[in-house]
Amino acid sequence: MKKSRLYFAIGILSITVIGSYFVTQQLLNSGKQNKLSSTNLPSLSEPNDSNRPRGLASIKNNVSYDMTNALVNQLATSEIDKNTVNVKNNRVSEFDRVIFEELQSKYEVQLENGKIKSLLFDKLAEGEPLKFSNGENFLKSHNKLFFVAFDYVKADIQNSTELNKKYNLLDKNQNFVGTAQFEITPKGEWSGLQISVK
Repeated sequence: MKKSRLYFAIGILSITVIGSYFVTQQLLNSGKQNKLSSTNLPSLSEPNDSNRPRGLASIKNNVSYDMTNALVNQLATSEIDKNTVNVKNNRVSEFDRVIFEELQSKYEVQLENGKIKSLLFDKLAEGEPLKFSNGENFLKSHNKLFFVAFDYVKADIQNSTELNKKYNLLDKNQNFVGTAQFEITPKGEWSGLQISVK
């Protein structure tokens, strides 16, 4: 927990420093440096006063190092609002886990109402399509991700071939609600999936 607070504090400090730099650059580039009195700009030829902190781009900075350091320490030791920073409880959705981990980002996804309608091997993806193992298990374990609501999966052996595996999708009352069709390459690789309603 202390590490996450420290990282948060360092992040805030980094954003502050970068923001100050860009504001300074804007002031200098927009010609506003002429409006600053020469007493505010330290000379490069004069030795730097060790008691005075030097700001970005040689412009006097009213925030001292001690103040910045105190802010970092306070943020590191204080409770951080869990609604503002939710790093610890951040979870990957099932959709992301399936698409990016299980399917290794190799498939283009077509959605309908935010749910999967089809998957097609992306020819620009690295490597070959995944080996096809068990379509029924894949459908059952991820049934909430598909745009057709179903509870059961049954292989349609009569309408399946070696290159085209079909499955009937059934609701909780065993009523037919749609089909799932896997396209398989001659090498036994899974090249696509199409979900259809009845």
